[in-house]
Amino acid sequence: SLFNETGSESSEESKVAAFLDEVAAELDTRLCMMEAAKTGQPTAEEGTSGTGESRRRKTICRRRKALTVHEQIAALNGLIFNEPLLPDTERCNEDFLATHEGGEVYQVRADKAVSMAALRAHSNLAHAASTWPGLGLVGNRSDYYNPANSMLNLVLEKWIDPCHPMGYSLETGRIDMGKGNPISLAVIYGAVGRRAGLPVRMISAPAHFYVAFGDEIFVDVFEGGRKRSREDLELWIGQQFDPMMMRDEIDYIRTILSSSVKPEKIVVRAAANLIHIFSSRREYRKLLSVMRLAITIVPDNAEMLLKYAKVASMLDEYDLAIETLAKAQNFFMTTRAYSSVVETCKGFRKEFQMAKMLFLRHAAKRSFRPKGGQLQFRVGQLIVHRRYNYRGVIYGWDLKCEAGERWIEQMGVDELNDGRDQPFYKVLVDCRDRNNQSTYVAEENIIVVDESKKGAPPDMIQHSKVGFYFETYLTGGTCWHAKAQRYVPNALLKTQYPDD
Repeated sequence: SLFNETGSESSEESKVAAFLDEVAAELDTRLCMMEAAKTGQPTAEEGTSGTGESRRRKTICRRRKALTVHEQIAALNGLIFNEPLLPDTERCNEDFLATHEGGEVYQVRADKAVSMAALRAHSNLAHAASTWPGLGLVGNRSDYYNPANSMLNLVLEKWIDPCHPMGYSLETGRIDMGKGNPISLAVIYGAVGRRAGLPVRMISAPAHFYVAFGDEIFVDVFEGGRKRSREDLELWIGQQFDPMMMRDEIDYIRTILSSSVKPEKIVVRAAANLIHIFSSRREYRKLLSVMRLAITIVPDNAEMLLKYAKVASMLDEYDLAIETLAKAQNFFMTTRAYSSVVETCKGFRKEFQMAKMLFLRHAAKRSFRPKGGQLQFRVGQLIVHRRYNYRGVIYGWDLKCEAGERWIEQMGVDELNDGRDQPFYKVLVDCRDRNNQSTYVAEENIIVVDESKKGAPPDMIQHSKVGFYFETYLTGGTCWHAKAQRYVPNALLKTQYPDD
């Protein structure tokens, strides 16, 4: 829901919540079967008096007495991390199914009759329960910084929406459904466990995320449910600090392992991951959305407020940047400890107000496309230089060469077939071909990259200024601008070239 601009609950959120309820119900069934097998009772529910919530509390209390923590962990680990089952399609339930890439139908729900018989015959209850089919979730090591790892609807996509086409990532070209990072996997693991009445809590440790059962047993969800002791974790977390740890750092580690992180802190930490990812990729529009979420939860984060204003200004949203700084300035005005932040806000406000004036002045200089097809290419198209074979993206154009006479003479422009009176295009050159250059290219030297001719989508352009001119990168489509892969201009570039 990070990019849900309406602010309302999305259908994806509802799907995730409903699916977690269903998975928790399956875990509850498995735990009841384990209790029945261990105590010799026909079913775990029989003999429980009361109705509604009181009956459920009695069931959970009795189950905790009957099953060890390790047996409960085994059941939850198996359900979350084990591979799903390929069942007899004539006997399997219609719900709790997912269609795999190859077209096979996979199932998670255990066969109760078969499982009960196996449980009663098995001497190790935890081992037997750990062999049941599960969701097959794993930590995404190969593409750790894929933003999809932080989004529950994408981690669970093959279960909540099995017919949905697979999405794409920059690194792998696709979303690895069923893969997540430590935070998303811990949220799914903890949500299912809590719904089924297990005493789980979230642990936000430095550089990692865990789920705890009680005070001594911790589960590493990124490692497939590996159990770790308190002593083991204290040692590991201590290694993240200075080797010569002070007493307060040791106390801090013990506090982390003894407490449960609040839901809003989990969201902020997940947002911090996405902020790092989108910052490194220069996806500023998405970065702004994630920052907005973080500021809503933690409004007194001075560093985040300043970054939010800066990103807004980079997207030419100067009113938002100025408004954010005004709020930050008023917020910290009464706190003497933040006097430096107030002065910084004042300085940035003046800069953004000046930048807004320049933006509006610059926006008044518009370049409209002439009719009659005089211009062959448009802003945002990927090109290859006909002579020098470097790749690039167009970020501007002139109807004729507007460079100075000295440059025209040096570059031999008048020796071209159409000379200086043909359109010239401003191009950001891919850094893999030339080091961070921008060029001014005659129309006759441009070849547009078209995936229909290449047979495969071309790579995105790598250049430090791409984020200053473009918002995002589109593929496919049937209109003129999508016949080839294309970058979408930001607000300023759209104002300069309104017809592109």
